[in-house]
Amino acid sequence: MKTLILSLLRLYYRLLSAFSPAKAGAKAFMLFQKTRKLPIKKAEYAFYASVTEFMVTHSQEDLHAYETGNPDGKLVLLVHGWESNAGSMGAIAKALAQHGYRVVALDLPAHGKSKLTHTNLRECREALRALIFHLNPTEPFSIVSHSFGSAVSSYALSGSRYEVDQFIMLTSPNRLIDIFDEFKNIIGLGNKAYQHLLNKAESILNERVEELTVEDKARDMRVKEITILHDINDKVLPYANSLRLGSKLPQAELITLKDVGHYRMLWNADVIGRIQTALKSVVKIEEVEMV
Repeated sequence: MKTLILSLLRLYYRLLSAFSPAKAGAKAFMLFQKTRKLPIKKAEYAFYASVTEFMVTHSQEDLHAYETGNPDGKLVLLVHGWESNAGSMGAIAKALAQHGYRVVALDLPAHGKSKLTHTNLRECREALRALIFHLNPTEPFSIVSHSFGSAVSSYALSGSRYEVDQFIMLTSPNRLIDIFDEFKNIIGLGNKAYQHLLNKAESILNERVEELTVEDKARDMRVKEITILHDINDKVLPYANSLRLGSKLPQAELITLKDVGHYRMLWNADVIGRIQTALKSVVKIEEVEMV
């Protein structure tokens, strides 16, 4: 059934691209921004049941945010990936809360409890910024992000006055154009229609898609350490993304994993242990600097 639907979708966009590239590009861009509201898993429900929920005022809709752990502990923000939700970071949140951290997460627009159906990188960036402005941390904090959430985090904090002591990427895209190219090929969008799609994206992002990279955004962050964890056999995001990030960002360390998967890694005990180790390493650095 999925193969049939994809074949029909490709036929539709090939024909529309031929007869009306502008219309095909506009429709494709709307499809690109649409998220699937996947059922919340049992383990994710456990997260929502154990945290304190609060709302953050935002232009599109108020954001659902969540807090757990020690209110006076070191702040760690959790940022989930595309078509996921804050609950997907539940095992990480629980472990960090038990170790005395103040853990805060949110459902990105069109994800989790959000009523929106479409979103994009810029809207998610603004949502994360709204959460950070709401919290207004006066000391450096840490971020643990997954997949698309790594792009959102670097984009949100690029050029920001806020300081990040440890930025932990649980996989990451890098070049935004690669994501658009893959989408073009999946739906069979024509070249002229694809250019219309890129023009629409660039009008929202206020940047050329070809020039927008996680690498550059992370370089413009005020961040002390970056730790990247990525399965070498990841079937969702290529390991090559993290390999480049690890080589190009001077404060980055790449930890190569195997057989933890793209989504399963969020519940993997070894991965969670590595996150805790990375967070503790920053504390040790601060103690040395204070001596």
